[in-house]
Amino acid sequence: MNVSPCNEIITEYDADSRYYYVIWQPPVVIGAGRTEKEAMEDIGEAVRFCIEETIDKKIRETG
Repeated sequence: MNVSPCNEIITEYDADSRYYYVIWQPPVVIGAGRTEKEAMEDIGEAVRFCIEETIDKKIRETG
């Protein structure tokens, strides 16, 4: 098994199980806001954006 560098998605195939598996170590995400709630909402938006963009890009690359 390969170790995933930060923000790189690695896809591997296991011949025994005949399944693909994907490893992703996402980058550090920081949220900010005037209140704790705003900071939590901000980090939530940032995480969702990061996931969507990174996964969508990988899907486009794999065809």
